[in-house]
Amino acid sequence: PYQLLPCTLCGFPYSWNSWNKFACDISEDLIKEMADAMVSTGLADAGYKYVNLDDCWQKRRNVRGIIEADGKRYVHIIYSTRSEDG
Repeated sequence: PYQLLPCTLCGFPYSWNSWNKFACDISEDLIKEMADAMVSTGLADAGYKYVNLDDCWQKRRNVRGIIEADGKRYVHIIYSTRSEDG
């Protein structure tokens, strides 16, 4: 596990983002693995709360121009872990 240092920025939303490491080479299993790693390494206890899919989660824009999620590729994580806020 990571050594936790005193939090000087507590309150900021810490997160893990897929793009910097994996670009578009992501899968539902990989995202679940990264979320589990945030817990097992102590990052969740240190304030990391979000797993962000930066790109490649979308399929296309609908007729109104709104980006739609690729519900077939990520059906279990996109539709079961939506933010309660939105």
